[in-house]
Amino acid sequence: MRQSKKGSIVITTALRAAASSIKANIEALLPQISALTGSICRTTSERHSGIAFLVHAVPTFERGTTKTQDQHEQEYLENLGRQIAANTAAPPSTVKFLRNREHRETSKSKGSFVAIVATFDQEPTFAIPGRIPAERTTWRIYNRSCKAERMYANHKNSVYKNCLEFGHPTDVCMASNKVPKCGYCGGTHNHFNHKCTVPGCNEKTPCHHTVLNCNLCGTTGDHYSFDRNCPIYKA
Repeated sequence: MRQSKKGSIVITTALRAAASSIKANIEALLPQISALTGSICRTTSERHSGIAFLVHAVPTFERGTTKTQDQHEQEYLENLGRQIAANTAAPPSTVKFLRNREHRETSKSKGSFVAIVATFDQEPTFAIPGRIPAERTTWRIYNRSCKAERMYANHKNSVYKNCLEFGHPTDVCMASNKVPKCGYCGGTHNHFNHKCTVPGCNEKTPCHHTVLNCNLCGTTGDHYSFDRNCPIYKA
C-alpha cells in the first residue's frame, strides 16, 4: 500500500487473487488507511453476479414460419447453452445476446453472426482433460471455432467512451466500424478530441459555444452524455 502524490491510496494485489483474500487484506489495512486519510474507512460488499465470458461471432439461423421472433430467439439461446456446456464441465446459468435486436439486425453481418454473454455460477472448467480456465479461449459452437474471453464487471453506471452506451467496456465495443461519438456534441470524434471552433476561445471544454448533445436520452442543448443529472443515467 502507498499514497500517491495526489493523495490517493494505491493498493497492489497479487495477480488473479481471490476477492475474499483481497477484502480480508484491505480490512486489515483499514486502520492505516484511516490514519492517512484522516477519516473512518469501511469496506462494502456487493452481490456476486457470476463469472461471465464474451463469445464472439456465434452463428445464428433463420426463423421458421411457425414461431415468433421472441420464441425463435429463446429457443436459440437455450440450444446455445447446451452447445457451450459441451465445452465446459457445467452449463452456463444464463446466456444472452450482447446487443439488442435492432443493433444485431443493422450490424455488418445482418445478424447472421452475433456476440453472446455466457454467465456461470462458478469458475467453469473445460471438458477436455488438461485444459484450465483462461482469459481467452476457443469454444466449438455449432461446428465453428468461436473466440471467448472473460468479462470483468464494470460499474453499472459506466458510459463507455466509444459508442456512449451502457453495458460493455470500450475495448469490445461493436459499434458500426467503431466510429466514435463525442460525449459533448455528438460528433464523430472522441470527447477528448473535442475542440471549440470559435477563434480565441480559451474556456474549459465543453465551453458555452458547444451545443450539448446527450446520446443517452437524445436531448440537445441541455446536458452532455456524461452528465449524471441525465434522466436515463439516473434511471
